[in-house]
Amino acid sequence: MLVLRRAIAPLLLASIATLAGGCRTVEPWERGALAAPRMQDEPHGPHAGFVDHVRQSREASAAGNGSSGGGCGCY
Repeated sequence: MLVLRRAIAPLLLASIATLAGGCRTVEPWERGALAAPRMQDEPHGPHAGFVDHVRQSREASAAGNGSSGGGCGCY
């Protein structure tokens, strides 16, 4: 059991260090790319009806558009 812990500890530390390296703030000069129009959600895009249907289904009794339903996805 002790051998297993000694083998897992360095592996766990290495994976935490790798994942922690991805946590950082967005620099001011990088924010322009994230605010580009192509990065925004399209409210009237080709999949807008599907997204509305999913929101209605997930809201259960009072759907996202104000109609009531059982949460099963049916109208």
